[in-house]
Amino acid sequence: MPLKFSVQPNNPTMKTPVKKTNIKLFSVLAAVTLLALSIPSAFAANDTWTGIGGANWSITNNWLGGVAPVANDSLFFDGAVGLNPNNDFAANTVFSSITFNTGAAPFVLSGNVLNLAGNITNNNSLNA
Repeated sequence: MPLKFSVQPNNPTMKTPVKKTNIKLFSVLAAVTLLALSIPSAFAANDTWTGIGGANWSITNNWLGGVAPVANDSLFFDGAVGLNPNNDFAANTVFSSITFNTGAAPFVLSGNVLNLAGNITNNNSLNA
């Protein structure tokens, strides 16, 4: 098996073999890094509806902290404002769960079909 050589910067006349294991290790690390960067975050956010910006789910002012949900987030509905939220995200967007908090008034959810990866939980016994 022929050896590959590289020139050492401190001694340009001396050649040392480049180990194939280093090249393979670099290739594996590069592949793992690219794969990790291409996978969506495994950590979904918890998004709480405030309903102060209108009916559509995509409006950032409708969510606590001013950030609209993204796929795989858990959705929480609370309060007595904006009781008719409209899912205007693309049909079949996946959300982790829907929870109606203890202080939630009765909500009527409408809009596009969604895929729910988890449960619907009603923590308000008045609306059970």
